[in-house]
Amino acid sequence: MLQPNDVFTPGKIPIGSTHVYASRGECENDFKTAVGRSLVPIVYGEYGVGKTSLARHCMATAETQSRLVNIESLSGKSLRDVFNTILEHLGYTVASTSITTNEATRTERALATVGLAGDFAPISATMAAEKISGDKTSKAVTETLVVTSPTDSRIISMCEMLEINLIIDELHTASKETARQISAFIKAYANASCSKFKIALLGTSADASKMVDYDQGIDRTLQEIQLTKMTESEAAFIVEKGMESLHIGVDGATVKAIVAASVGSPAVVQYLALEVAEAAFTRNPRVASAADLANALRNYVRLKAKRLKALYFKAIETTGPRRYRKLVLRAMSEIDDEYVTMEALKVQVSKILGEEVQSNNLSMPLKELREAKYGPMIQDVERREGDRVYNYSTFCDPAMKAFIRMYNHGEAAGILPKKENDNNPNEEGDSGSQKA
Repeated sequence: MLQPNDVFTPGKIPIGSTHVYASRGECENDFKTAVGRSLVPIVYGEYGVGKTSLARHCMATAETQSRLVNIESLSGKSLRDVFNTILEHLGYTVASTSITTNEATRTERALATVGLAGDFAPISATMAAEKISGDKTSKAVTETLVVTSPTDSRIISMCEMLEINLIIDELHTASKETARQISAFIKAYANASCSKFKIALLGTSADASKMVDYDQGIDRTLQEIQLTKMTESEAAFIVEKGMESLHIGVDGATVKAIVAASVGSPAVVQYLALEVAEAAFTRNPRVASAADLANALRNYVRLKAKRLKALYFKAIETTGPRRYRKLVLRAMSEIDDEYVTMEALKVQVSKILGEEVQSNNLSMPLKELREAKYGPMIQDVERREGDRVYNYSTFCDPAMKAFIRMYNHGEAAGILPKKENDNNPNEEGDSGSQKA
């Protein structure tokens, strides 16, 4: 019998046979089309919108056939590290036996050329092996990578013959040098005219061009796919399909409430749905309720996002007529772009308040949110557009964006407290404060 955690998978990629996964519509179709044409999709967007899940789902067949190589992050890595991971996945190792003895009588050294098992061995390496024999021996077998500096052309030809699918994730964490190397590798891939070797790039950014070195040689190969927040229908599918698999009844109002609380984050909807399902699973009849969702939302903040909550409450004002720092953070979380201009902030804060706000009202809160006293929560980013350099603001921690959206929703619904350690979330904290 299926259990709730067999269906809902917060913190994991939903690629198992019992896991519930919602198709990401046009973005997913664009990804499959690009891969089918041997183009390189570069999937970008804010943190936690499901970029990795989309790519792994689309390449699930390769994964079941052990043809998928997944580079989880490029932080601190070079292109050589990527090559080594590919080689390790494909079994470019040599088994060497180490023999020890109390009374060694003979030592032998031999050279062995080792390549991939089978007829196809485009890369080989020579490795020294030592054998010590004696009256009393014990053996231990170790494996060592036999190729550490392959060329990109040989890697490409090997991956083409073996029909490898390569995902390079967290592209935004790469150093400038590694980004340059990846770009050169993609250019070599394009020149090789591969039809069976597939590559996908993923990164957290509002601008795909900031993650690789674009030029005419790479433009023709990359296909940009911006993945935004999960739509309401996609989130509702996860809730409804998952509850159906578990034979849990859930009415339309509860589904809608779960979807609204998840604020477009696949990870949040999976977590909330799991909590609600676990609460309903032991009841007879199995029926989810609004109270289950309220408890799930509180548990998410208490157990899953405790660090983010502490940072958030350190940064915001809990009293006062405007609470501009809180308004700025809320506005930044609701704007789809990762990098936010002062003009965009002014428009969004004005929309929240229902009245015109001037830039000078937001200058000091923005400055404070960059200071250690209040986090820092945001940082400046300079971006060149044409001949001009513009100053943008972005979250220091990209996970904060979805958290703030979720917390403000829970606060407005009277589920989450407006003050730290407030046990009565429905009570107004300050009679002079203005609702945002």
